[in-house]
Amino acid sequence: PISKEMPPATGTGKSATVTSKSGRDTTNDKPLPACIVVDNGGWTVKYGLVPPHNNGRGSQMSTMYNATARPPHQLTVLTGDEITKRMKNLGQLTWNNSMERGMICDGETQLRVWARTLEVLGVVPTPQIKEGGFLKLQGPSAAKRRGSAASTDDANTSSNASIQKYSSSNCTFLLLEPPHVPSVISEGVDCILFRELGVGRVARVLGPCMAAMKYLSVGKRNTGSGSNSSSFDDASTSKCEWLNDDTSCCCVIDSGYSFTHVVPTHRGGAMTKAIRRLDIGGKVLTNLLKEAVTYRQWNMMDEYHIVNDAKEQLSFVSDKFDSEMKQAHVTRKGLRWFDREYLLPDFVSSSRGSVRLPAPLQRKREMEEMEKTRLELER
Repeated sequence: PISKEMPPATGTGKSATVTSKSGRDTTNDKPLPACIVVDNGGWTVKYGLVPPHNNGRGSQMSTMYNATARPPHQLTVLTGDEITKRMKNLGQLTWNNSMERGMICDGETQLRVWARTLEVLGVVPTPQIKEGGFLKLQGPSAAKRRGSAASTDDANTSSNASIQKYSSSNCTFLLLEPPHVPSVISEGVDCILFRELGVGRVARVLGPCMAAMKYLSVGKRNTGSGSNSSSFDDASTSKCEWLNDDTSCCCVIDSGYSFTHVVPTHRGGAMTKAIRRLDIGGKVLTNLLKEAVTYRQWNMMDEYHIVNDAKEQLSFVSDKFDSEMKQAHVTRKGLRWFDREYLLPDFVSSSRGSVRLPAPLQRKREMEEMEKTRLELER
């Protein structure tokens, strides 16, 4: 149940909704000292902290798994980045994801992940619940709950005493969420953030809208129409004249873990009735690759994380698909420019697979380098 202090979700996708513990709209209030930015995805969660007086500079974003995992024959529960720090073979773990089909379905797992992000960012939760609730997870028994290996992380945390600490009650929690989130889920998210984590304010914005605002602002700065055009010196965005077409329109394709959203926007606001969703995402591509590798090479049906890592390291987007497919049929295997070999990890000397060039392509490139060196010497 949601208490009277918990405001219902009223966002429409066209503008951000900022609510406080008292349930009143605080959009026009004085901005809070720090802002916690969380992009909640089905596979990973991207998070960062914007400190006060940052002079418009962006903060460093980090990622961690948006899930909890339990090692075999153990009671230890690993959360987020603890999974990759303490375990090598991720295929042996029992996973518990907080999101299904792009929606938060497991509030307890999501609470653990968000609490871990606050811990990494140096934000101290101040929950409203005085007995039980999340205080049991953050008390002195937290190390016992996470296992004896937690002492190592505690030592590392104590060594970083120079990191400035913030109270969650003085921070704004900016949550980037997908379109068309049911109001029941939004109310549950408010309950977690206000009552369990004790954040001061919560702002929910559509992720595609933030992407549209970012690229539209880049177009303005490149043409010199922005107020801070002189301070914008990013070389990677110097060829973005097409962004400034004087329409303020942008179509964002957000391809996530379980879905793909096509979101038309105007002036950074989503056109809600024109949003379309496809139930195709990275999970489908990983499953297809897993079946193809199992049929042709090795049985990888139980190695989802290895196949997913191979997909992330080897996949690329082709802008000449038809011509490259024809080249793939007429060129011998191992000599095509996009051919790569993925070395499986042995979990002794390496816990993650690596990519290398195939032997024929490697010899071809060595011969080209030798020929190039010989021509330079003759000149």
